[in-house]
Amino acid sequence: GCNSVTQNSFTDPALAQPMWYNTPLARAYINLTKNEDQPISGPMLVLQGESDSAVPSPVTDIAVNLTCAAHPESKIQYLTYPGVEHVPVMFAAQRTWLEWIADRFACEEVEDGCVQERIPSAREYGEYQVQVNWFIEYATQAYQLA
Repeated sequence: GCNSVTQNSFTDPALAQPMWYNTPLARAYINLTKNEDQPISGPMLVLQGESDSAVPSPVTDIAVNLTCAAHPESKIQYLTYPGVEHVPVMFAAQRTWLEWIADRFACEEVEDGCVQERIPSAREYGEYQVQVNWFIEYATQAYQLA
């Protein structure tokens, strides 16, 4: 996944220069891709695990709230999942995002405005796998699988 590649790439001193994120190209990329308070062009579903260590929920909260404040006509549905990490949120919310995508293909309208909702678990959080059960490693031979 993207986070595993990023983590391995930028924590290995042989792969990244110190202060790489302050280079002109990195700063231009950051400015180009910043999303808080920018208008959106269509409906957006935002899923956030409240225990996400890769993208902490306060970061997403700020981006969504700034966007909604600057553009109240935005069609944003922001759902948070307590006790859920970065990748597992896709499994916790799978039924939701599959139905949401199906509704978009069915041309179902989304009302203007931002909707925020905390989705509680149907089961005890201890019964769920908190983190993914795989890891990434360097592939050192042709066609080797990690």
